[in-house]
Amino acid sequence: MEEAKEDQATYDAHLAYYTGLAEQAETQLLREQQYTWIDQLKLEIDNFSNALEWSLENPNPARLKLGLQMLTATERLWTLPLLTKTGFGYLFRLLALVSDNQFPVHLCTD
Repeated sequence: MEEAKEDQATYDAHLAYYTGLAEQAETQLLREQQYTWIDQLKLEIDNFSNALEWSLENPNPARLKLGLQMLTATERLWTLPLLTKTGFGYLFRLLALVSDNQFPVHLCTD
């Protein structure tokens, strides 16, 4: 039981870290160095995917919020031709969970 809690904490930390990285990259994706950032983010695609899968397979409001924040912050990455289908898949799955009212997520922090 204790090991499961440690695993959960590790996955939650992974999700939080990659959400933070995505939010850091978000502003850079609108600047001159956007292609450098996209190239760096592409190297992390497996980590982004694993974090998004964690938020989807073990949903709660906090995880869903982080998953949506990560996905929207890295929108430019997920709209690349080879990643578009995957990105939209994550978006539809996250929104389905949120819109079910099973897990209401308040995206505004004000």
